[in-house]
Amino acid sequence: MTQPISGTVAISGTVPVSGPLTDTQLRATPVPVSGTVTANIGTPGTLALDATLTGGLQKTKIAFASRVRCSIIFQAVAPAVADTLLSLVKILDGVAAGGATSIGVTGGKTLRIDEITFSLRAGAATAAFGTISLRQNPSGATVIGSQSELRVDVGNTEAVIGAARSVTVPIQNGLEFSGTQTLGISLAAQAITNIISITLSGFEYIP
Repeated sequence: MTQPISGTVAISGTVPVSGPLTDTQLRATPVPVSGTVTANIGTPGTLALDATLTGGLQKTKIAFASRVRCSIIFQAVAPAVADTLLSLVKILDGVAAGGATSIGVTGGKTLRIDEITFSLRAGAATAAFGTISLRQNPSGATVIGSQSELRVDVGNTEAVIGAARSVTVPIQNGLEFSGTQTLGISLAAQAITNIISITLSGFEYIP
């Protein structure tokens, strides 16, 4: 059974319980139980309790896990023609950090990337194209030689200033980073006149 809650549920004492907690038990304050509680976080605001509670007391409370939306963006002209790491801005719940070519994860959390959007607009009267690579380093800063996890290509055929193309790539099952792992984005383009927009969308959470 899944029961939406907010805040924390206090657990104390020892009362044998078998099967899922009932609505009446979840509404009680506090809810005395014994045994081990497995808390599975689904959508924000929903805490699923799934356990048979018997034996000794294992938990004193169920904490509501945090989940903070995260975007990593680049919005500027192409800095170079050769494959070059971009200065990215990490935004957590609307608060932007300083630009960096290597993006880390908040301590004790996991960063999950679910989607990448890559847009390119020609700044000169020529067919524009570019390729981005999502790179990662399992330990230390991401550099241009770090392993590429995926590549996205965008281009147009019109030799017209302002001609634009955009692609959004969903990442099935998400791409997760934690601990000392870092990530970065490199860009190769046919001209530095191209105007580039890149957004990595996801969230950070406590695993």
